[in-house]
Amino acid sequence: MKKFNTYIITNKETSALFVGSTGNLPQRIHKHKNKTYKNSYTEKHNLDKLVYFEGFDTMKEANTREAQVKSWSKNKTKKLINKLNPELNDLYEDIK
Repeated sequence: MKKFNTYIITNKETSALFVGSTGNLPQRIHKHKNKTYKNSYTEKHNLDKLVYFEGFDTMKEANTREAQVKSWSKNKTKKLINKLNPELNDLYEDIK
């Protein structure tokens, strides 16, 4: 796995999405799952299911991709997820 990642998390109902980037994906998803980010969008919508991630060599690349995906419609983002994870499995166990 590359060091820097852009990721997408959702909730059980897939009613909301969150796009982020990080230099430590396992740790960041662990924090989302344990509700470390109090009063945040991710906690409010119970977003803790990792459904998509991609790796980059630099944090700048990961941040650029995050901004790109955030600018998309929800439908376009869902198509990206479905291309690699059509069953919307939680990928957290794959990265631990």
